[in-house]
Formats: sequence, C-alpha cells, structure tokens
Amino acid sequence: MPGAGAPTAPLFCAPKSYLPFDEVRERLLAATREPAADDRATAWSLLVHSAGRSGEQGAVAAVLEEMGRLRNEQDPVRSVALRALLAVRPALFTDTAEPLLDRIATDAVEARDSSAATRSALTALAVAVLREHAVTGERALLNWALRTLVRISGNSGSADLGRLDRTLRRGQEQVVLEALRPWLEAGAERSDYGLVLALARSLGRRAATLPGLQELLRQAVDYGSAATARSAVGLWLQGAADRDARVERLLTRDPSAATLPAVERVLTTRRTDLLDAYLDGTPPRGRFLTTGTVWTIAAESAGTRWTPRQQRAICRELERTVADGKLPLYTRAAALARLAALPGRGADAVRAWVDAPDVVLAEAALAALARTDRPADTLPDLLAHAGDDRARVALYAAGRAAAHARPSRLRALLAARTAPGTGKVTARKEAVRLAAALLPLPDAARRPGRRVRRARPAPRRAGRLCGLGRGAAR
Repeated sequence: MPGAGAPTAPLFCAPKSYLPFDEVRERLLAATREPAADDRATAWSLLVHSAGRSGEQGAVAAVLEEMGRLRNEQDPVRSVALRALLAVRPALFTDTAEPLLDRIATDAVEARDSSAATRSALTALAVAVLREHAVTGERALLNWALRTLVRISGNSGSADLGRLDRTLRRGQEQVVLEALRPWLEAGAERSDYGLVLALARSLGRRAATLPGLQELLRQAVDYGSAATARSAVGLWLQGAADRDARVERLLTRDPSAATLPAVERVLTTRRTDLLDAYLDGTPPRGRFLTTGTVWTIAAESAGTRWTPRQQRAICRELERTVADGKLPLYTRAAALARLAALPGRGADAVRAWVDAPDVVLAEAALAALARTDRPADTLPDLLAHAGDDRARVALYAAGRAAAHARPSRLRALLAARTAPGTGKVTARKEAVRLAAALLPLPDAARRPGRRVRRARPAPRRAGRLCGLGRGAAR
C-alpha cells in the first residue's frame, strides 16, 4: 500500500504508459481493478492510449478483449474508456476485432445506467470506423458500424453519419457508396430509405455527383412514405444541375408536391411558367396536402419574377383568405403579411383591414403596412393611430416605415404630431424620438414656421480667464 501522500496507482502509471505496450500492460491492467471508480477510469484511458500508440493491431485487439469487463462497470468508467477508443486509429481495427466491438457496443447500449455521453462516444466510434473501412472494404466492420448506429438511434432514418463531405478526400464518396450499396439496396427493397437519406445528408452537395445515390433518392420520393418523401425531395433537388426538370416531373406526378419548401422555392423563382395551376384558388390535394389543410403559394418573389396577371391572381387569392371568417385568425393574419408584399395592389388591400373590428387583424394590418413596396406612403395611415389603442403597433411600424421617407416629408409629418394638443403625451414623445433618430439635428429641433437661431461663437477670453491683462495676453 502506498504511504500517506503517495500518488494513486493510475497516476503513478501515467509516465510509464509511454513505455512499450508489452512492458506496461500488466501494470495498467492491475490499475483497472482499483477500488475507486475515478482511478479505474484513468487506468482504462491510459491502457487504451498505450495500445493505440503502439500501432499494433494485436495490442488493440488485446485491449478490446479486456474491455469486455466493462459490462459490470459503472457508466462514468465505461464512458471514459469508450471516449479513449476515439484516439485509436480506426485502421488498427480489423475484421477479427468485430465480435469484440460488437460485445462492447451491446453492453454499453443495454446497460441500465447507459448515459448520453456513452452513446455519443459509441456513435463517434462507429462513424470513424465506417468512414475508414468504407474505403478499405472491411465488410464485418462496416456491418458493425451500421448496426451500431441503428441500435443507438432506434432506426436507420435518424442515423447520423457525420459530415463525410468534410472528412473524405475528393472522389472517396464513390468508394463509400459502393461499399454501402448492399445495405442501401436491401433497405430500398423493404421501402426503408433511412440509410439513403442519412448518407445523402452526410455527403452534402457531393451527393449530386453520385448517379447511383440520386436514383435511390428518386425511389425514396416515388415509393417512400410521405414523411420519407418530404425529406428525400430536398436532398434530391440539392445541387442538381437539372433541378428545374426534376421539379416539373414532381409536379406532373403529384401537384401537391408544390407545398414542399424545396419545390415551392423553385416554382416561385425559376419555373414561374408552371404557376398558373396554383393561382386559381383550388388547393392541390394529394399526398403532401391533405383535405382540410389551408395552403397558399409563397408570394415573396411576386414583385420581381411574376407577371402582372400572376400578381393579380395571387392578390385575389390572399384577399379571399383574409376575408374567410371560417379560417383561424393566425392564418388570416399571415395572409395579410404576405398580401402587403405584393407590388401595387398590396398596400391598398391591407389598408382596408386597418380599422377591422378584430384586434388581431387590425394590428396585423398595421404591422404589414410597413412592409409594402412603398412603406413611406403608409406613414400617414400609421401616424393616424398614434393616439388610439393601436398606438403600440402603429408607432413601431411607423419607425420602420419612416426609415424609407425623405427627410423633408418626414419633418412635416412628425411636426404635425408633436404640436401641443395633437394627441396623447406618449404619442407625441414617440414622434419626437423618431425625429431625433431619423432627422438631422437642426431639422429635428425646428418647429413649423420657425427658423433655428444659430449659436454665436463664444468670445475669446483666454487671457482674462487666466487672470492676465491684455498686454500679458500678447
């Protein structure tokens, strides 16, 4: 037993862990049986790092064999040991080590005290092994990595393969695809495209350069469930050179695909020739838009990319949505905000709802006035409500709209609101704040019809202030 103040066994072994593995192995193994959990965790970390530094596959396999004892360990010890395995080069794991890794993973996942830290370390280890041996072609290790990821996540759809696009060398994505193809195709036969989506997400824009993966994504769109297809569409269109043609194919097959964000973005900005079918007021019911769901196509690009006829059509559709009393108020308020963005007719359509009896719609209309194509023209409408119950929303929107107004026009509007007796004190104070923030200082301080007196320069009395006469000052 060490004396008082002597270092514990794992700390005493720390310097020696840099010796050859065969020389320090027994001492470190003995330290993994220390009574204190912290000492055992330190010993496991030193043992794993020592085997990794040796660069010998046999040493790594021997440590994996010993790690079978972690089944009966506490989770903090198990977590540290698994985290230490991340420092071992994945190339040192061979197919013969697959049963050992599988036993370690099974014990870690099935343990009653298994923690998020343990599962995170095991996930990182599986991803590192997958990334390494997808290139070398170690089938047993690939199978273990995929099985472990599915075991941790619960299903292949939520498996996280990491950012392969940042770790693989250029061109290795094709090797990874070929290595995983048996699992990808086997899942596709069962209509399970989770691994396909996980691989496409991890490869990012590199996925667009793999025709085989693109074909699997197309199958996921056509034959997968609605939830799978929603995820697959965004990945299938990402980075595709023929994205416009793919969108047309999707809409021909199922018009309700226009409700998907990735498709809607292309439809409203690039394929505006296909818009007319979605502006007649008839919702495109289908797999992605069920009965009873309210949907109106996005109109953010209407002012720059749509024809006047299409702008008028979407304006009528949004006006019908706002006026439909059967719809929820939040849906009608959102339609008001989108209506304001339409050029020309949008501002007039929103003004009609400024004095609506419903508070939600009235305040939504006031807020939307500041987002029209000519927000400065809506300042009189907003300032007219500076003294009533809508002042909270109207003054905030006026601040946004005033930033687009000419100083000469803004000065006259604010001056009329700051005169005594023109409204509530709080409204006049807010108008003064707007003038101080947006107008030059002389213009902000000027009253209507009154000239600003220029301050006279102070006399030069430096000598007198210092107690010196005129002669001394010279």
